[in-house]
Amino acid sequence: MKTKSLKIKKPCSEKWENMNPNEKGGFCDLCSKNVIDFTQLNQFEISDKIKKANGNICARVTQRQLNMPLLDFEPKKNYNLPSSHIAIGLMLATSLSIGQPLNAENAKPRTELVQSTDSLLKSKRISSTKKPNKLKPNDSTHFKGKVISDKNGNPIINAKISFVTLEKILTTYSDKKGNFSIKIPNALIKDQNVIKVSFDQNNTQFETTDLILSKKNISENQEIKIKNSYVILGRVSCSYDKYEAIFIFENKEMTLDEFLKKLKSEELNHLNDKFHFYYFEPKFAKILYPNNSENGIYLLKRKEN
Repeated sequence: MKTKSLKIKKPCSEKWENMNPNEKGGFCDLCSKNVIDFTQLNQFEISDKIKKANGNICARVTQRQLNMPLLDFEPKKNYNLPSSHIAIGLMLATSLSIGQPLNAENAKPRTELVQSTDSLLKSKRISSTKKPNKLKPNDSTHFKGKVISDKNGNPIINAKISFVTLEKILTTYSDKKGNFSIKIPNALIKDQNVIKVSFDQNNTQFETTDLILSKKNISENQEIKIKNSYVILGRVSCSYDKYEAIFIFENKEMTLDEFLKKLKSEELNHLNDKFHFYYFEPKFAKILYPNNSENGIYLLKRKEN
């Protein structure tokens, strides 16, 4: 697996609305080229399109996509499924970093618990000297707050708020007033804690935001301001990063290839249904996994039935 970053060195000033729509995205009369719409594609699909175009491609991308590493993946014969099936599964995977789609009018706040389980995978195990604590019923903190637009202060509906650790990910969604609440066991709360606020992949209005909150912050009511996302047009290029992003699956460090090789056929075909898939930039990755986080980490969690 190779990790590379998507770049647009010289953004185009031409407006997307002025381009003639076509099946690829839009046609720019100014430079007589098709502009591919990347905004609804995941990182695997974007990487594939750039590879097929030999790097000569103009595209429309979100800031969110520029912040996440692209991943090159070459299907191998020793996987459990034919390569075409693997590709289908992979095209679903990275979208999980954005969040789950909800209906804005009818959705009710809900909380998810993603917890790691024992595994037979034989890779580097993350060392831990702490024994699990037996929690009392009241040995928890309610992390509460409101998600609002940084631009106008309006509440944001269906923002996905996640309290993230390597062991567990606790998630809820903001209601119509932007309010949210997560019950967090005190044993999981550290001096520094990572919070991810993300959105459905189809929601390009707001920017996915990671936060670092102290133990005191977690116990206080938080007002989380989210910036508007912006879309950029221009010729895209890729540069390979000095370090590879690390994959963490069920408390083990591994490569993407190692992760895929250990899955059952059913799981390879349904990655979107079976796993949560999160990416964290180095600043936040260092808190979650200080051992090897120079280029960020991908955190994968098996969904509970």
